[in-house]
Formats: sequence, structure tokens, C-alpha cells
Amino acid sequence: QMKTKRILAMVLSIAMIFSMLPSFTLSASAAETLYSGSFSSGKTWTIDSDGVLTIDGNGGTVAYSWDSTTASPWNEYKDSITKAVFKNCENWAYIPDNTFRGLNKLQEVVMPENSKITTIGEYAFTGTAIEAIDLPDSLQTIKKYAFASCNIRCMSIPASVTTIGDNAFY
Repeated sequence: QMKTKRILAMVLSIAMIFSMLPSFTLSASAAETLYSGSFSSGKTWTIDSDGVLTIDGNGGTVAYSWDSTTASPWNEYKDSITKAVFKNCENWAYIPDNTFRGLNKLQEVVMPENSKITTIGEYAFTGTAIEAIDLPDSLQTIKKYAFASCNIRCMSIPASVTTIGDNAFY
């Protein structure tokens, strides 16, 4: 019985020592922000080390567009971007012209949750590597060349779409 008490005391002592040591947990490291910037009023963007472009609409609407000579601010990093995610963009009515144009490594786009997007702008996805995309049920217009020179293999166009511009899928 004395031997049992000694073993129990030793086990409890070891347990107490381990409970005083700092605890370490293994977790996946978060992606590091590599590039960031802003556009329009209060809207920001980041590109992380996993190649994810996050566009944060800051809860507002977008009244911005890039033309073919003033490419989107993240265009400079087009070889780094494989995925685009909209965050706090639920109030956006459209994806601006040339938003992802020429991002030839872009394979995936996650549209805003509860999207109110009615229009996809001209050349918005031209030259991307997107193979599939879920278009929002609110969509009404796909402008010219919106998905030109893409690798789209799977797309469902919602019944709400009433206008598809020239060469939208060229």
C-alpha cells in the first residue's frame, strides 16, 4: 500500500509539473499579406502568400471602373493571384470593367455572399484561367468580352440574365 501511494504521488507530481509548462499547440499558419492597397472610398485589397486576392468593399457600393490603360491596382501582381474573394461587397451592383482582366493565373472567384450583383462589366474576367464560376441569381447583364479568352468549362447562367454583350464568351 505504501508503494501504491508513492507511485500515485509521483504521477500527481509529474502531472502538476506538466500543467505548469507553457502549452504549445500545432496550427496551420495564416497566410502572410504580401501586397495591399486601396481604391475608391474606403475599399481595400490584399494579396496573401497563398495567392488570394481579397477585395474588401467595406460594406459600401462600388462606383469605380478600370479601363484598359489604367488596369486594376492588383494587375501588377497578376502572376501571384490564383483566387479572388469578395468581402463586405454585398451591396455591389456590378463587377467593374477590367477588374480581373489579364490575371492569367486566376482560377477561382468567390462572389459576395447575398450578392446583389446585376452586371458583370466589360472585359471583367478576360484572359483569366477560370474554369468554373457560380454567377449570382441577381445577375441581369453580362457585358461584352466579360469572359473572353477564359478556360470556362462549367457555368450556369441564371434565368435572370436578359442581356449578354457581344463576344462575352469569345
